[in-house]
Parts: sequence; C-alpha cells; structure tokens
Amino acid sequence: IHCKIKPPSAVWSSSVFVPTVSSSRSSFRTPYNREAYAVFPSTAAKEDMFDNLQKANEDASRHHRREDRHKDRRPRFLDLEVDCTDIYGRRELDADGKGGAPPKKKKDDDSKIPSKRCKVFISTSLISSSQPVSVLSAAVSSRERISGDKEDAKTISRALDEARGIEAGNCLSDLMLLLYPGNELASADEEDILDIAIAYLRRVHLFSFYNGCTSATDVGDVLSDSHPSGTIHLRLRNADEILRKTADENGPVAMDEDGGDVETDKGDAAEGSSAGRDMLVTRLNDSIAKALENAKIMEDRGPGCVVDEETDMAARDIETSEQNSREQWMQNHEIMDEDGRARCSFHFCRKLFKDKAFLQKHLLKKHSDQLRAERGKCHDG
Repeated sequence: IHCKIKPPSAVWSSSVFVPTVSSSRSSFRTPYNREAYAVFPSTAAKEDMFDNLQKANEDASRHHRREDRHKDRRPRFLDLEVDCTDIYGRRELDADGKGGAPPKKKKDDDSKIPSKRCKVFISTSLISSSQPVSVLSAAVSSRERISGDKEDAKTISRALDEARGIEAGNCLSDLMLLLYPGNELASADEEDILDIAIAYLRRVHLFSFYNGCTSATDVGDVLSDSHPSGTIHLRLRNADEILRKTADENGPVAMDEDGGDVETDKGDAAEGSSAGRDMLVTRLNDSIAKALENAKIMEDRGPGCVVDEETDMAARDIETSEQNSREQWMQNHEIMDEDGRARCSFHFCRKLFKDKAFLQKHLLKKHSDQLRAERGKCHDG
C-alpha cells in the first residue's frame, strides 16, 4: 500500500503455537497462527491506516464501495491477501553472500525467492474490549491478605526492577511517590497500593501476580491471552462478608498466618468447603513463595546478571557474533570506485553513492531483510 500515513509506534508479535506429540490436543491456541498487535501514535493515524487497509481489502475482494447509509461503517475484520516469501522477508537471492546472482537457468526469475499468498485478518476493534477478566475467590479477596500481598508484590517489583535495569525515576517506588507525594503514602489505603503494584508488575514486567506468579516473554503473548498475565483480576465484592456467612453456616474457618484456611471439625460439608478454599489459597501462597525466592536470587546476582551466568555469557557471545556479522556483511556488499564513490553490490540493485557512509545507510534501509538473514545464522546451532 503506497500512502503517506504514520506507521505504528510499536508492533508486538505473539509466539507461534507449534503442536507436538506431547502437547495437549485440546489446546485453545490455533496452531501455526501468528498474531501481531500495533500501537499508533494517535487515533487519527490509526484511522488513516484502517481507511487504507479497508480500501485495499475492497479492491482485493473486488467489492465496490456502496453508497448507502452504511458507507461509514467499518467491518469488524479486514480480510487481506498478502504475498510472503521467507521468514526474513527476502525476495531476492544472495547466492555468494556478496550480492551475486545465482547461475542462470531457463527461467528469467531464478534469482527470486518463491512467494506464496497468505491470509491476514485485521481486527478493527480495541483490544481492551476483549481482554479476559477473572474474579478472585472470597478467600483470596479477603482483607486479611491485603497487607501481606502488598509487601510481596513490592518485593517482587523491586527485584525485577533491579534485574531488568529499570532506571531510577521509573521504578515502582518512584511511581508511588508521584501518586502519593509528601506524607500521603503513609496514610494510603493498602488495597490501593497493592492494586498499583500488581498493575505495575503486569504492565512493566508482564508478570501475573494472582495466576502463577510468572512473567510472559513478550507483550504479544500478553495481548493474545496465551499467558496468564493477559488476564485482569478483580477482587470479589463483600468477600469478608461472604466468608463470615460461610463460617456461620459451616462453623468457623480459621486463617493461618499466610492467609490459608485451617480445617475445622464441623462435619463433612465444612471440611469440604474449607479444603476447597485452602487449595486455592495454598496454590497462590506457593506461587508467591517461589517468586520471592527467585527475587532473592536476582537481588543476590545484582543488575549485571539477567538469567544466570551461563545463559548471560551465551547471550553476550551471540550479541558479539551478530555485531561482527553485521560489519562483515556491510563490507561484503560494498564496491568502492577509484574516485571514492561506493556502489551497492546486490545484483538486483547496483546503486551508486557519493561515499561509503551513504552506501551503508542504503544497505541498512533498503536491504535490511538480507541483513536479518545473515544475523540469523548467529543463532544456528
């Protein structure tokens, strides 16, 4: 689509589910599908993009726009046919790694990478309207848990901030001071503090506090609901009242120091009810305890260690290899003339530039697909 519109300010892609023998046949995820999410700098930029995509959708489907009372109504989904090549987006072959063309055969287009038609469905609705919401149980929503959960959430946030290198001024503690300046933080409601900490964990670290205490690997998995952090949790209204009524009906349900239920002797009904609540609370407590243990490990390692020493060393080696391959790739695709001018060596380009600096900008802008393929080799093996 050739149009003068502002591109998205951010694009996130979720991981692709590839079914295996060990994977569940009843998995809710559609196999081999990739979902991508775009954030635009303004509503106007988003509307301009949708208008152009809708026009392309109508032209591709050979549907003429009807002049009727529904002409301004946009469909919920746009169905586009897109030409795709390989995973790097290349359309031409680089036979010798220096821009050379492959040996000529009978066909004239042997240098091109075969393309295929793919279906792309674009949703025009807001993500927030479809995000899953879950209501917590009464035992998890009780006021007796608020203080302990607040401190645990703050501890996990502090460890993740330090491990991920969140700069001073952008941490949870700094956010709290902005929301509650002066001495207001000391008198703030503990439930509000807990909610802010949980929202911070979810939005900054993609961390789900109430569902497993784990972090997603990327924003796409959060938005696609393929990770628990994609679910927004709400506390049950009147949870304490519900627990009191249950205690009156089935006998008192004592709470241990971790917020878990202590079983009573008031018959099978009371025991079953207590055991059910105890299972939910115990599962949450175990997840929080594990997250706190990991937080302690991250704090001991310090901000210089992201995962562990071995993994971080392997990551640094890959980064170094990528940087070296980038520099070598730039050298392999430049042809320098005697007068100092530089020419692109790709057989399908051959553009001439004033000097080497302009050629390098051209290579990074126009042939980034070829560079991505070259850097991808650093991850093989």
